[in-house]
Amino acid sequence: MNRQIKFRGKRTDGGGWVFGYYLQDLTNGEVRHYIFSCPSMIEVIPETVGQFTGLYDSTGKEIYEGDIFQKTAHPHIYRRITDSCGVCSGETFDVHPGVQIRYKVCFEGSGFDAQIIFVNPEGVKPGSTLIPQTAIEVGQRYSLYSFIRGENETITGNIHDKDIP
Repeated sequence: MNRQIKFRGKRTDGGGWVFGYYLQDLTNGEVRHYIFSCPSMIEVIPETVGQFTGLYDSTGKEIYEGDIFQKTAHPHIYRRITDSCGVCSGETFDVHPGVQIRYKVCFEGSGFDAQIIFVNPEGVKPGSTLIPQTAIEVGQRYSLYSFIRGENETITGNIHDKDIP
């Protein structure tokens, strides 16, 4: 894989995000964290540091670890069919308009994942027999590289900003 290795982090002085190379410095027995973007070296909050995935959303925005994006692809929902014993089975249909699914970009083991963090079935009316399929449950993970196509994903925020949509 040939991708640019870079990071971002939130400045400790409250000045927002900075992008570049990530450095740790041990000075007087204390580890300090920096993003180096020539010619500046800016101290950052270590918990906010995230690596660039090498991927872009549908608007051309770089995708970093910790980003939250909404995917408007066609996950599925199924019609609940209950037999006389209470056992459910179902048929698969495309998701209704209005169902929103949000994902968090995270690094796990050897690669980046997209983890479902929010499913809002606004398109499913109260009392409907349509319910989310297991494949779109909160917590479900997908390999980010096989999941992102740059066609229908939009970055909506990140886990470090308070105004997560």
